[in-house]
Amino acid sequence: MLCLSCSYTAKLMKFFSLLLPACFAISCTSEPAEVSEAPYLMHDVYLDLRDSLSPEEREYILGGLAELSEIPEVLELTIGTRLPTGDSRLDSTFDLALHMAFADVDALLAYQINEDHLAVKKAIAPYLAGAPRVFDYRIQDYQLAVN
Repeated sequence: MLCLSCSYTAKLMKFFSLLLPACFAISCTSEPAEVSEAPYLMHDVYLDLRDSLSPEEREYILGGLAELSEIPEVLELTIGTRLPTGDSRLDSTFDLALHMAFADVDALLAYQINEDHLAVKKAIAPYLAGAPRVFDYRIQDYQLAVN
């Protein structure tokens, strides 16, 4: 599924076109907002890239990761790079973070064995400096909206 001929820009435009409607739906109050029918299972993945990667190789990796959003079990996908904020607690071990939402554990397990997911993992593995780190958690009964 990893498309070497697709441009990174096109992938990002597709990704943000899907994300934009969600941004408008976010409440701007400090009151707790109800989460949809069932709490999501969140799956955060942290990747450390090899220091020697070229800009083209980094673009290739981001394009491949963006394709994970096409897997049916993935309800939400956000990809980001580390932002130097000056916070001394910032973990500078990782270069990329993926924040993904799934309906439940069964959906996450189905994603883990999905052939497209496995193809992306295989394609980006040579560019990683170490094993990915993962943190899975469930959003509680409510989440606070950001002011």
